[in-house]
Amino acid sequence: MLKTIEREGNLIMYLRVLSYMKPYWWLVVFSVFSALIAVLFQGVSAWFLGSLPQALFSPNEIVLPPQAPELSVATINEWMKYQGDKFFSFSDFGHPLFAISLIIALAFTVKNIFLYINHVSIGMLNFSTARDMRNDLYRHILKLPTKFYDQNKSGSLVSLMVNDLNLINSTVSESLGSLLMEPLKLIGFIAMMLIINAQLTLVIFVVYPILIFIMAKIGKYVKDRSRKSLTSFDEMVSRITEVIGGVRAVKMFNMTAVENSKFAETSNRLRKNQFKQKLIGDTLSPFTETLAFYLILGLLLIGGSQIISGDGSFMPEDFTRFLVFLFSSYHPLKILGNVNAKIQAAAAAANRVFKVFDTPCEEINALQTSKIPNFKDEIAFKNVRFSYESAANSIVLDDLNFSVKKGETVALVGGSGAGKSTILDIIPRFYEINDGEILLDGKSISSFDLTAYRELFAIVSQETILFNVSIRENIAYGKIGSSQEEIIEAAKSANAFDFISKTENGFDTVIGERGVALSGGQRQRIAIARAILRNSQILILDEATSALDTESEQSVQDALSRLMRGKTTFVAAHRLSTIRSADKILVLEKGKITESGTHDELISKNGRYEQLYSIQFGKKEENG
Repeated sequence: MLKTIEREGNLIMYLRVLSYMKPYWWLVVFSVFSALIAVLFQGVSAWFLGSLPQALFSPNEIVLPPQAPELSVATINEWMKYQGDKFFSFSDFGHPLFAISLIIALAFTVKNIFLYINHVSIGMLNFSTARDMRNDLYRHILKLPTKFYDQNKSGSLVSLMVNDLNLINSTVSESLGSLLMEPLKLIGFIAMMLIINAQLTLVIFVVYPILIFIMAKIGKYVKDRSRKSLTSFDEMVSRITEVIGGVRAVKMFNMTAVENSKFAETSNRLRKNQFKQKLIGDTLSPFTETLAFYLILGLLLIGGSQIISGDGSFMPEDFTRFLVFLFSSYHPLKILGNVNAKIQAAAAAANRVFKVFDTPCEEINALQTSKIPNFKDEIAFKNVRFSYESAANSIVLDDLNFSVKKGETVALVGGSGAGKSTILDIIPRFYEINDGEILLDGKSISSFDLTAYRELFAIVSQETILFNVSIRENIAYGKIGSSQEEIIEAAKSANAFDFISKTENGFDTVIGERGVALSGGQRQRIAIARAILRNSQILILDEATSALDTESEQSVQDALSRLMRGKTTFVAAHRLSTIRSADKILVLEKGKITESGTHDELISKNGRYEQLYSIQFGKKEENG
């Protein structure tokens, strides 16, 4: 039962890969047509190759019977020999050897011309389908919900995009032509052997199924081992990504030797899996060759005995021709065996790729400005509960109820794990809540088009997200197509224009991966400039100044103050000095709101907020 389900799953997976060829059906047709012509002319050359011994050693024995044999299933071999002898007898080439050589040369040339056409067509088909699959996977990954990234390492996704797709791509490239050509060759050559001598061909029908069974078993093992190799490769790429991203910590804590040891262990695990895959996969060729040798030896004995018996039903010319087709039929079978092993290895990669494809994604559509909500009144939380899937039994937000009027600034205060960042994540729907509702002007935020809804937001976080492009492109990232004047104005408002002007290429300066060429304060001001340029109605600030020194914080805080004017703002901050002017402060503990009010109101209550404030400033501050 399980094997049947696995076979059906593999078939569906193969069909899904092949579905990417549908737009290029004309290339498939062209490939099949060119393969048929190539196989036909290879059969012609093989047939006349069988006539060479007689043309060389006994050309005078080529005598036409008084009349052509009738064409039927039983006499097709004699009929084809008669047509060949007739051509030689009436040709103007003199010795039959010259006529046979010319036919073989022409057939061989035509075969290779169409073989080249076949390879070019398959190459175009392969590169096109690989590009489409790669683009589709990239688009799908970007549409996946945030929780998917929480559950999967970035290194694994990089490995999937690069290694797994390359494996599928190379397998399709190397196998597609063989899957078109070799079965046609095998069927054609076996058909010719049946025509020449059906009894000898029956022996092949006993041996070849054994070969096919062994190929299938080896292919199954290769697939299982390939899956383990891909997992090991994932682990290796993930470790590389993590260590390079945290290289400063590795150097600071002198962990180079430890990381080298961990990487060597991961790399060695990959080597073992790859070697075991090759160890079994490479048994296919010598085993099939050995079995084929005994098959040929047996057929030589049987065929030779029929000729020696001298009953005239099986001539030396027939036997030569039979052996030519027998040797020719072994080659495509061997290739198909190797192709099967490659396909099984790629099947493991395809299963992983389609597992990602089958992960439900967010409904992110092209932006329609008419669908952007017209925020007029308030955002309200009604009995909101939330927990992460990785910790389903741990409630992160528990029965939250509060509202924020348009234009207000609400600050979220609490210790680590209180739920501040989670609130900021569920407002723009990075995560979907478990219970309750979040309402925008009385409507559930889940009822809005997601792309249009997120147009309401801009975000500045503690971990500034910048890309390895120019400063100009980073600022304009939230508003593609912005003019130079708009970008400069946003930079000035964010207190970023002066330091940008001092860089080597100004706004065209490339800032490196994650903005590594800039200081922390400079990165934050670039992020603020991006938010200013976007000019969204709702602003999310997640610990935006917590990692900055006092001088940088003041510059960034000034920029934030300009950014927040007229905006509905949600702020999460550990530094309470940055939120004193907030219209409302919510104090969170274990996912619940324990206090709510302005700075002065909370200080006067002598509660949790006052304790946190006193810890930071060493005294109780009253009335500002």
